[in-house]
Amino acid sequence: MLPIMGDNLNERYRAILENSYDAIIYTDDKGRIAFCNRPLEELTGIPADELLGQPLWDLHYRMSSDHSRSGGELAELKRRLQEFLKSGAAAWERQALEMQYQHPDGRLLTFEWHIFAVRTAEGYSIASVMRDITGRKMAEDALRESEEKFRRVVEQANEGILILDEDQRIVEWNSSLEVLSGIPRDEMLTHLVGEIAERLVDQVPEDEPERSSLVRQTLIELAEEASLNPSTVVEGRIVHPDGEERHLFLQVFPIRVASRRMTGCIVRDVTQQKRNEQNLKRYAFQLETLRQIGLELSGELSIESLAWMIAPRAIELLGGSAMALYLYSPGDDVLELAICLGESQPPIEQAVRRGQGLGGFVWERGEPILLEDYHTGHTGGLHISKSVWGKVAGSPIVYAGEFMGVIFVFSDRPFLPGDLKLLGLFASHAGAAIRNARMHSQLRELAIRDPMTGIFNRRHFFELADSVFEQARRYNRPFSAIIFDADHYKEVNDAYGHLVGDDVLKQLTARCSGVMRQADIFGRYGGEEFVIVMPETGLTGALKMAERLRAAVAESPYYTEKGDVPATISLGVARSKRSTSTLLELLSDADAALYRAKDAGRNCAHD
Repeated sequence: MLPIMGDNLNERYRAILENSYDAIIYTDDKGRIAFCNRPLEELTGIPADELLGQPLWDLHYRMSSDHSRSGGELAELKRRLQEFLKSGAAAWERQALEMQYQHPDGRLLTFEWHIFAVRTAEGYSIASVMRDITGRKMAEDALRESEEKFRRVVEQANEGILILDEDQRIVEWNSSLEVLSGIPRDEMLTHLVGEIAERLVDQVPEDEPERSSLVRQTLIELAEEASLNPSTVVEGRIVHPDGEERHLFLQVFPIRVASRRMTGCIVRDVTQQKRNEQNLKRYAFQLETLRQIGLELSGELSIESLAWMIAPRAIELLGGSAMALYLYSPGDDVLELAICLGESQPPIEQAVRRGQGLGGFVWERGEPILLEDYHTGHTGGLHISKSVWGKVAGSPIVYAGEFMGVIFVFSDRPFLPGDLKLLGLFASHAGAAIRNARMHSQLRELAIRDPMTGIFNRRHFFELADSVFEQARRYNRPFSAIIFDADHYKEVNDAYGHLVGDDVLKQLTARCSGVMRQADIFGRYGGEEFVIVMPETGLTGALKMAERLRAAVAESPYYTEKGDVPATISLGVARSKRSTSTLLELLSDADAALYRAKDAGRNCAHD
């Protein structure tokens, strides 16, 4: 309490009050300003001689902001201060009150105002201390604004952001981290980072090497104060609560705020990046596989071998579980199943026509297709009958405009966008190889077949017959031969012409082929003369076969463009004896028997 106020103020106390940093006001028991120091003049811009003797509430009114200056406000302030002068007590006594003041020079200042009662001989007076806190408020506002900006940046960041305080408690867990982890922010804030370890471990995929290594390594970096080094990077996988596996990239770093040592962590979802990397690796592997396939297939000239080469490579190329290959048969105008390979093979038709079944559908469509759920038959606007489960990639096999067949790869996992194009390229390689193999087969047939009758020519007949004869002779097995020719064939040529004569020979050999066994070897010996060798057949069996051949040939005339032409044959039969050392010796015996048959009147068989 001040011992002397007003004009009698002790000079010592006056000097102290005048040099105070704070503005000080003292009123009499009527509320009139009896003293104010120099800092008040500086803070308010109002000279002391204008304030002395004025009611304190008038000063408050003058210092109030424009929007709060009203008669009602002034009356209420006056009432409250007068009550305070009477009682010496108020709810706001000794509390720090804040108010804003528009300084005459235009500045908007913020004051902190302390008011308290001072007992005097006459009653109570008011002592008031005012302090300019404009700078502090501006700093606080700037700090709040900075914190709000930081909060907005953190919340809007695409990356997950985690911040730990000095005690390793979570103080920040932004919305992106909620999305990445599937763990709500409210469940994380204020928790120690160690308390969430088990929860995170539960989200590490089962096949992750050392399942909790990601979590433990991260926690070590976050929890140990000694780890406050420039930056540490950790990568790993978790399984999100929605069941999707995600790849995460974590960057752990120190945060120093004044003397506080905090830890920050930025979490990025690199799942798509990892998928892209895996897809690029897979695509590179597929291209290399495709290159190798092209080299492998180009060197194979057997259709059967090609099918067995194509099958596993198709599965490998697309990462499927099964496949099917249809080859086109031009003669029957049908697709025939060449090979079906793999695990969990779906039911596959053995033969389909255009527009029928899965193979016929791709044949008719004429372009690669991708069916993501063939079990229901719904994909890309296509609706076809239910007959195969799972995902199917199919492509027609076409080379140089020629339709060769259809290839399918089946999978229980989704195909990648580029897989269908790769299957089309694979089909092109397969088409070129199949065409080469077929051309080779055709050329080979031309090389070994008689062009008119279609049976083996003389050269190939001897290649096959010599091998079979030597085997029979080595193991002392029965072996026989038949030589026959068309009776009076020259007369047929003279009477009807060579074209009709050729037609008769074609039909004649076709009838003979129809009664022969599969093991028998049938060839054209020369002109109208033909030869047959029969493994595992003795003389009796050979004579029976000769009779069947004779009967089949003579059964009915041959229809030609010049009418029906009758024909008969004479046959010579011989068996291999112990003394027979070569095939030519056996055929010489059969040729001699043929002459005996002709001498016997033709249209008969003789040994």
